[in-house]
Amino acid sequence: MVDFFTSDSHLSHFNVIRYDNRPFSSIEEHDETLIQNWNAVVRRNDIVYHCGDFMFGGREKQEQVIKKLNGRIRLIKGNHDLKKSPNGFEWVKDIAVVKVEGKKICLCHYPLASPPRCDYHLFGHSHINGPHRYINYSPEFRLPAYNMYVGFWNWRPVTLEQILEVKINKVLRIEDIQE
Repeated sequence: MVDFFTSDSHLSHFNVIRYDNRPFSSIEEHDETLIQNWNAVVRRNDIVYHCGDFMFGGREKQEQVIKKLNGRIRLIKGNHDLKKSPNGFEWVKDIAVVKVEGKKICLCHYPLASPPRCDYHLFGHSHINGPHRYINYSPEFRLPAYNMYVGFWNWRPVTLEQILEVKINKVLRIEDIQE
């Protein structure tokens, strides 16, 4: 079993291609590519922690997509997720602290200025490209925080090992970030 992380898939969200300048010509191509990429790395018994904004559409449509995806999906709710989550997720939470490879990881859709004491903070929500892709949002704790937006990770879920290959060169404060 392998643990994976991702965020902001925005499956079936037609306007996200334009909003994020995603490299797809249609929402069908977008969704098909993200599903294929997911299933290329995630196996049946793997766990995927999705840090929010999974997809648009009603419960029935979401349940159909969840059935197409490999792995046991654990959703951290984002601002675009349904209030009543569809069936198919192993669990759904607003925030979670999980242990992966002996490390405590705080998961939230939003970047937290002061997350619970953990080894790493993984979040989504911000689709900023450029030098602010991977940001330490909690300098008082010197807690490395990583933006899991799927577009920063080659449109697929990634492992903790892959995440930690990215070096954070500068500790930034929230006030330093301009969206």
